Amino acid sequence: MPNLPTEAAEMTIKQVAAHLNGMFPTDDSLLDALPAGRTFVSAKHSAKSAWTITGKLTARNADEAEELYFVKERAVPQGKPS
Repeated sequence: MPNLPTEAAEMTIKQVAAHLNGMFPTDDSLLDALPAGRTFVSAKHSAKSAWTITGKLTARNADEAEELYFVKERAVPQGKPS
């Protein structure tokens, strides 16, 4: 899973998205937010947004069926132009 560089605070959303190369940054707090009994499968960049990075998380439930979750993450300080 990709991590954002320490310089991300100085990058625009477009630069951050390019750095991630189609992936979506994840950390333990995001994975812990999945409903109980779900297993993380993958995270990918899913759409364009002016102020956030939008991602699609795939998880499996107890029946092994895939479930999709859509999330937004702000990668730069609020109010920084992109």
